[in-house]
Amino acid sequence: MSNNRNPQRTTSTSHDHNNTEDNNDIDYNISSKRRDLNAALGLDSTGAEDDYYEDNQIDYTNAFLKESKHSQEILSKLRPDISNFDKVLLGPTDWNYDDEKMNSLAKKQFVFDLLPSFEMLHSMQNTTPRCSFENPDDHDFPPDYFNNNIHGRIGSIAGSGSPSYATTPNSIQNSSTSLSSMTSRDSQITIDDYQDDTIPDTSEKNLLDKSHLLPNYDSSNIDVGVHVTRDVPDPIKRNENESMLKEYTSGDVVHGYVTVNNTSTKPHEFQMFHVTLDGYILVIDPNTKRSSHKRFLNMVDISASWSYGTLSPAANFNYQASTKDEEGFILGLPNDRILRPKSKYKKFFAFKIPYKLLDNTCRHDLEIHTLLPPSFGVDRVKKKGSYANISINPLLHYGHSGVKGSPILTDDLSGDNLSISYAINAKLISFHPRKLNKLCVLKQNEYNLRFIPYGFAIPLFSSKSALINLTSQIEHGFEVAQHVIDMKKLGKDVPQEDEAEFVRVLKDRQLQSVNPELTPSSSNNNTYSNPSFIDKIHETKDFSRVECTSKYLDDGLANTRSSFLKGLKLGGGSQKSKSTNTNGLITISSKIPKGGLPYISPSLLRKTNEVSKLNELGIKNHDKLSLSLPDKEKKKLSTLKFEFTFTPSDFSSESITLPELKNIKASLLALNMSSTSPIPVKLSGDFFTKKDSERVIAKFQKYHDQYQSLLEKFKEYELDLSRHIDKFTYQDIVALKNLHVDSTTVDVFDYSIKTDSSWEQTPSESNQTQWKKKVELNIDLKDNISETLVPNFQTCLLSRVYSIQLVFKFKNGHSTELVVPIRLRSFDDL
Repeated sequence: MSNNRNPQRTTSTSHDHNNTEDNNDIDYNISSKRRDLNAALGLDSTGAEDDYYEDNQIDYTNAFLKESKHSQEILSKLRPDISNFDKVLLGPTDWNYDDEKMNSLAKKQFVFDLLPSFEMLHSMQNTTPRCSFENPDDHDFPPDYFNNNIHGRIGSIAGSGSPSYATTPNSIQNSSTSLSSMTSRDSQITIDDYQDDTIPDTSEKNLLDKSHLLPNYDSSNIDVGVHVTRDVPDPIKRNENESMLKEYTSGDVVHGYVTVNNTSTKPHEFQMFHVTLDGYILVIDPNTKRSSHKRFLNMVDISASWSYGTLSPAANFNYQASTKDEEGFILGLPNDRILRPKSKYKKFFAFKIPYKLLDNTCRHDLEIHTLLPPSFGVDRVKKKGSYANISINPLLHYGHSGVKGSPILTDDLSGDNLSISYAINAKLISFHPRKLNKLCVLKQNEYNLRFIPYGFAIPLFSSKSALINLTSQIEHGFEVAQHVIDMKKLGKDVPQEDEAEFVRVLKDRQLQSVNPELTPSSSNNNTYSNPSFIDKIHETKDFSRVECTSKYLDDGLANTRSSFLKGLKLGGGSQKSKSTNTNGLITISSKIPKGGLPYISPSLLRKTNEVSKLNELGIKNHDKLSLSLPDKEKKKLSTLKFEFTFTPSDFSSESITLPELKNIKASLLALNMSSTSPIPVKLSGDFFTKKDSERVIAKFQKYHDQYQSLLEKFKEYELDLSRHIDKFTYQDIVALKNLHVDSTTVDVFDYSIKTDSSWEQTPSESNQTQWKKKVELNIDLKDNISETLVPNFQTCLLSRVYSIQLVFKFKNGHSTELVVPIRLRSFDDL
């Protein structure tokens, strides 16, 4: 089954039809060189087993290399005067350049998405309130990086006796500082930061970051609109709007414009106008109903937001500020921040969706948490619950509110308490009409985007190692803290050297648990008597296989598990009969498949987002991402291979009846794992099944109770528990204590047993006789799947993982389950 982008594209867009054959040769050569580059980088050379280990890094290096090369090629075609990019133009100026010298395709493709300096960003976006100066022209100074000139930040106040008035907008042409990308680790910030009568410079720096926390006034006299266009907008003419069902991916550019309309007969002042692309996660605890928001993506388009002067749009086109288009909109916003009566304004934006987030997105430095997650569910709390009534059309398998820019709701198994949203937000910030000197959002609007990440080579992994390390760290802290309390109960103070010695002995014990042959003296000297110790610590565990083991009993026997295991250990069988034996242990194992399953979406969404319907920029981005993956990463999963091992409990029997397989049932297991606090480990589907997750949650609940008990004792003795268990460790305990795992089983497969070999007798490592056989299962996705299956993702608060749940039934009525982790990714599968 193909995914939402049609792989059968036979022609490519070209502006020179006479050079079609030459272009094909060039494309072939480029493809060949790209494959050579993949091989040189080692992207195609790794073995199957090397793709599954705990600390594997995510491979998007090739995509970054192609993006850099692509940008350099376009810049070379623009042939600019480099010195012009270092100039900030003050006052009305005409930019003279020859359009004919500029490659038209390069001009259309180029987007200024370089990051500005923090000083420039703050000087343009985090401006002081309008009442702090009177003459806006006195503010028009560029930031001074060498002399600490305060004009770049607050302007000049002295001699500003003249009244404020609108001036001709200044022009900063072709600025390469149009986009700023930021992240917010913690959006749990109160609005009390804005309760001062005047806003000092420290608050000024945070105005942009905290604008989402300002109260919303929702003025009836102001209208703000956000419009997404199919292509680069024309500043004068009407533009074709993009489909609501459009799905964006990494590297795509979102083009459009924002409008501000003063419908009243009075002028309105404002302090700032921001246009941002935001991504945020909502998690609601189903028990306490406590909600947690995390804004993981925050990009601001400086050219679309308000600033002194007029920045050229991030997309590579220019317009004459203060002129009107054919719809009567004034291009740009007034320099004096006063909206004239019955006037409407327009500004243009362009956001290039990044491949990954900034490193500080995740406090635990988990690289997988820096990848952008897909759109997931619908935020039913946002905008006073205006999206809560969206329902899914049973025929279309999706729904929306009917308003342009509404989020798209699909049956993605997200539930009502979880959501991941992307939206372009336009906010007009002003002083509150009824609360002077208090800032508010006078008017805002948003356009929700649907984002589906491209299938980068994200490895599968196991959570076991990370959980073992975390629990070891926690228990170590508890032991040290309890030792301090015990000494206090004996009326003794714990000298610092004694505490250090206790910690050393505790660490020695932990090291010996890793390798019993390690002696305390050797660890104290940082030398190891066993030369293989270091190798054992860094040994790559076999995370490439999963297995399940269960007892296999005859229907007529009522052996308990203890007696069964005793019989297995002693080699003795049931007294009922020594001539035959049907009891034993059966182990089923499978290699975690390299191939994956494609992203599944409603048919109309797939049709809207076919490659043939992408614009020129979308096609090139699709091809670039597709070529960044080796072919083996694109293979669709079609078979699963299993190895059966049977160990009889009674080896003295004259004959052994081997298990006979009756059938195998395969279904897709989707797990939503969430917490209201940042989760400290990567989560894997093979470990966080229902029973395993309950054990993990119970264990960390016990840790939490133990921490609270120690905290009371430390307070009693006026001691500081954070010396032994820091606040971050405590937050990790809370995160896993509050972990929620919701599983849904979906019937999406057609399956059949392909091969079922005969049992073969083989010796085991313990010299016991075993029988082994191999079974292969064909699986294929059904044609009509109503559910939307988004790609795997992991974030600090919310994760979605998939597994294939397999139930093996035998002819004697015995059954056992095996869970095999898999990946769902969005690309054209082979």
